[in-house]
Amino acid sequence: MKKIAIVTEGGKEKGFGHITRCLSLYQAFEERGVVPNFIINGDESIARLFRGEKYCVLDWADDEDTLFRLITGADMAIVDSYIADRFFYDRIRKRVKLAVYFDDNNRMDYPNGVIINGNIYAPELGYEHSNGKEYLLGTKYLPQRKEFRDIDEKMIREDIENVLVTFGGIEYSDIVYNMFEGIKSQVELNFHIVKPNEGFTSVKELLNLMQGADICISGGGQTLYELARVGVPTIGISFADNQERNLKAWRDKGFLEYAGSQYHDNIVQNVVDAIDKLRCRRERLRQSVAGKKHVDGKGSARIVEALLEKLK
Repeated sequence: MKKIAIVTEGGKEKGFGHITRCLSLYQAFEERGVVPNFIINGDESIARLFRGEKYCVLDWADDEDTLFRLITGADMAIVDSYIADRFFYDRIRKRVKLAVYFDDNNRMDYPNGVIINGNIYAPELGYEHSNGKEYLLGTKYLPQRKEFRDIDEKMIREDIENVLVTFGGIEYSDIVYNMFEGIKSQVELNFHIVKPNEGFTSVKELLNLMQGADICISGGGQTLYELARVGVPTIGISFADNQERNLKAWRDKGFLEYAGSQYHDNIVQNVVDAIDKLRCRRERLRQSVAGKKHVDGKGSARIVEALLEKLK
């Protein structure tokens, strides 16, 4: 039996994107008969993401000794982090047979191992290929939870009736609240809002909401890729600098309307204008097809297959 460790972070402050994509890998490994040691630097809020999968909570940023005891001698360690530095990755690499690193923005020169970036813009980031490094880039290697693997065909109705609103882990600050109230005051549609801390929405519930939505107003995180997989025409709003690249790349692929930053003076009007544009069924159908073209829900299985093959 292969010994595999997955090391990541997440919670109320950091968001859940790292955990959800690592969870999708956990599920794919499990389907191959391998149960990873899932180690998370997080808080009590992460429990709601799991449905029987095993994990442990460890503040490995402050307690590296315990982490290294847990992973030393493993066949593989997968790290998905924004807080880990190069020194940390070096020490991981020395303790396992194969080191694997999730990356989103080519943020450092990683040690030898496998670098995974499933984002739509990954092939354009200019990774420096060299001996000892292997790259799994682009949406072919986008990890998604198993619920998004085999899904029903998305129906594109004649008219817009239902609008899904989901901003990932973004809290509803006064700015977000006022922005959304401004949108609702100008548009008479049925809005379903998914808030991060007001009643947990399971993966299946979220998938059902996406299937029932005619359009979605979304932030620029990993939820975009789930919306693309389902084929939900989307209006994107940036809530952080690292979301802008994602949103613009998807706009350029024809999947979404980019309304701009939450701080943009005309953000409300931009969203209203985008909704008016999407009232055209042909436009929504075009966006739906564009999203599904790039995401097929099989990225996790491809990653696991490639990693296990590399261990042979």
